[in-house]
Amino acid sequence: MSVQYSTAKAKVERDLDLEEENFIQDEEMLEYFNEALREAEAEVLAIYEDYLLDSASLALVIGTSKYDLPNGIYASKIRGVIYSNGSIIYEIKRIRSAHKFLDRALLRDADPTDYYQYIIVNNSTTGIQIELSPAAKETSSSNVTVWFIREVDEIVDDTDLVDKDIPESINFIYAYVKARCKQKENAGQMPPDAQAELEKQRSLMIETLTTMVPDDDNEVIKDLSFYNEIS
Repeated sequence: MSVQYSTAKAKVERDLDLEEENFIQDEEMLEYFNEALREAEAEVLAIYEDYLLDSASLALVIGTSKYDLPNGIYASKIRGVIYSNGSIIYEIKRIRSAHKFLDRALLRDADPTDYYQYIIVNNSTTGIQIELSPAAKETSSSNVTVWFIREVDEIVDDTDLVDKDIPESINFIYAYVKARCKQKENAGQMPPDAQAELEKQRSLMIETLTTMVPDDDNEVIKDLSFYNEIS
């Protein structure tokens, strides 16, 4: 059962006998919990990237080539882009060749019936975007679907669920927050017992996530996109 932030915070304060203390401000406690979430996020993505797999439609506008990435995407991690319109279904592939800039230029003037391809651009004004080549040949809210790795949702208020995105992380989160509280109480030095408990819970979380194999398929799929980019 998922735990609300107000409940999780109260547990930490009770376990550390902090109910009547105020040396850790509410803002700091919230920051500790969000730090723990980001640590758990990094661990789960290192084990199984698709644990945080999500999808969103790319709303095409005829004649437009650049589009914002989906909200909440993690480090611009696109896993795939699919075009589906009736019987026309295909993967919109990233332009990866050694001559990708020439390929892009040629695609800009491609025949209107040609398939889309894309690159990721990072403009100082508009930020990181996906650029289709050729530019959109239609206006559609659903023909293109982007599959991506998302970020965990940060905790904002008391009713937010601490372990909503990674249920297996709750004990690690508690250990992390307690360790950070003790670190502040101990003049910036994390006590050895708190550090040991944190690493114990980290190991248990990693073990649980590692054995949680989808569809009984334990083959590790390596991300070779870097090598494809330079080949």
